[in-house]
Amino acid sequence: MSNFKSIEILLVSILGLICTSCNSWFDFKSEEWDLEPQYLSNESISFGEGSEPRTLYIANNGEHSQISFSISSSEKWIVPATTSGTINRGEDISVIVNIDRTYLPEGENSGVLYVSTDDLKWEVSVSAIGINRIEGYPSYVNFGSNDDVISFNIRSMSGTRDIELVPSSDWISVSDNYFTLPEYDINNQESVKSITVTCKRGLLSEGEHSCSLEGISGLGNKIFSIPISVIIPSQSALTVAIDNYVFSLAKHLYWKTDDVIMELTIKNHKYLKTFELIGANSYALADDGNKYSICNESLSLQPNAEGTMKVTILNVDKGVKNFNNITIFIRDLSDVIKFNNVEL
Repeated sequence: MSNFKSIEILLVSILGLICTSCNSWFDFKSEEWDLEPQYLSNESISFGEGSEPRTLYIANNGEHSQISFSISSSEKWIVPATTSGTINRGEDISVIVNIDRTYLPEGENSGVLYVSTDDLKWEVSVSAIGINRIEGYPSYVNFGSNDDVISFNIRSMSGTRDIELVPSSDWISVSDNYFTLPEYDINNQESVKSITVTCKRGLLSEGEHSCSLEGISGLGNKIFSIPISVIIPSQSALTVAIDNYVFSLAKHLYWKTDDVIMELTIKNHKYLKTFELIGANSYALADDGNKYSICNESLSLQPNAEGTMKVTILNVDKGVKNFNNITIFIRDLSDVIKFNNVEL
């Protein structure tokens, strides 16, 4: 009986030892039991103010012959180039992580890149500083008393940007109100946007007027503001817009010996042009009832240049005080320019 008791105690002790050390007895290193076969190279990614891609590595370092993975992000501006795939045992895969600054607000931003495999899930923190850097726009647009159209170029130095141009007054219009501006590339002409601003002078009264052109990003942030001014001259000057050219014709007359000189200030807004007055068809009808001849004259102007054409009214009687009608033909115009009741 005593021996039997001893054997029983020994068996119980052995069973207890087995139960307390079973984790050491069984090695769960098979494919079915290895719970940590993966490896992630980064716990965080920082872009700062840059846009250069970052690389994340996922490795299968365990006993699984193959693992599957998936990648997603918490923010639209975090863009992984690869969203899913498989990795064989002993191999790794590189995942390119991009930043899309189109959706990145100004200031410091943070988000999460979610990486999931068969067994594990990781959260990789991602940070970036949002900037809206647009270059090339003028700090001030002045139409003055002559200009109707002014153009300028803009480019984005902070990634692709959706931009809306909003004039603060209806007498200003732009060639494009909504457009996407890619990040500037010196080798890509399309990365520079040309904007044409038009002043609708017909909507304005005499005097000085001002407004602004606001550049708004796709996220609703104001990127830039351009002050705009224009002067609408009094009716003592005549503005004619024909064939996409704008002419400010000042009625300035004075005597020069026996002739009368009328100075015409002409602003050329387009291409190189020679403005030629056709004397055979031009004349001045004075208050004495006589029709006076006007001699031939020409004026060459580069684009956006301004010059003065001196129209000579020949052999005018000294008793003339005003001209009831001055009619001149300029070859580059599609119409006749007439001045009525012009006083000396």
